[in-house]
Amino acid sequence: MKILGYIINMIIPVTLFMIGLFFTFKPATKINNLAGHRTKYSKLSQQTWDYAQRTMAKTYLIVGAIYTIISATVNIILFKQGIKVDELWLTVGVIVLVQCTAPLIEYVIVEKGLKRKFDMNGNIRK
Repeated sequence: MKILGYIINMIIPVTLFMIGLFFTFKPATKINNLAGHRTKYSKLSQQTWDYAQRTMAKTYLIVGAIYTIISATVNIILFKQGIKVDELWLTVGVIVLVQCTAPLIEYVIVEKGLKRKFDMNGNIRK
């Protein structure tokens, strides 16, 4: 039962990292409503779209790597301490809630970058 807690602790960060890898090598190249960073600002032009996809991929790679390192470290510490099952699940719940901030972090980073680099028409600022 404990091993499941340790595995669940790693699912989100590893998934984030894999999403980052996937979109690094196979970004959404055409503006669409299905895949990639899809916001009003990212869809203004092909330039904003391409920038948003590159930035999203980098952000998920970095956040995924950081969260993976933190989660693995926490797992090792909890395992070495021989934590009780109920305490483990409480800890896993808190960690998963923190890990769920990744899409918000990605959104803020990409949108700030778009607004800094492009005007409201999707043209590069001079």
